[in-house]
Amino acid sequence: MVENPETWPYPCAHETVEAIFTPAECEEITRIGKEASLSRAVVIKNNGVAILQPLIRHAKIARMVCDERTDWIFQTIYAAVVRANAARWHYELKSIDRIEFAEYSLGGHYLWHTDLGPGRNITRKLSFSVQVSAPSTYLGGKLQFLRGYLRPAAGRGLGSITIFPSFMVHRVKPVLYGKRYALVGWIKGETPLR
Repeated sequence: MVENPETWPYPCAHETVEAIFTPAECEEITRIGKEASLSRAVVIKNNGVAILQPLIRHAKIARMVCDERTDWIFQTIYAAVVRANAARWHYELKSIDRIEFAEYSLGGHYLWHTDLGPGRNITRKLSFSVQVSAPSTYLGGKLQFLRGYLRPAAGRGLGSITIFPSFMVHRVKPVLYGKRYALVGWIKGETPLR
């Protein structure tokens, strides 16, 4: 850990690490994700209830289970997040909360939101999005962050991961052509915001 917090980077920013997965690995992740039972994505309300709200979130998702077929995915993501956390945020991390395979087809989007919430979601520290479809296969679908009047976008390189604090406001803009596939998830800790 850095000894002098005065030298730490700005915490309210995202970090993109290029090519943590190869193109072949991205194809395998997409195959695994498509084999899972994709269902319409829900929104978690402040009372903890999950509801369909396609005007807010229009996508299909499948929860990825960590097993002998997918352990390499979980290990690669966790290692990348731990390295980025050590360089920028210095949170006390415990484990991956969950990973979802997301499919954004024509019109697919997710309006401005954060990844913190009531109950078990209060201990989320860092969120991540892994780009598993080539940027040339779709148009739109940018992951953007709200920072004052700025709207910086995440990197879109195939196999890249974008990591950011779960309290940061972000969105996925509508897909205008093709399909965007991503792995999204969260790293949790024992206690909130430490």
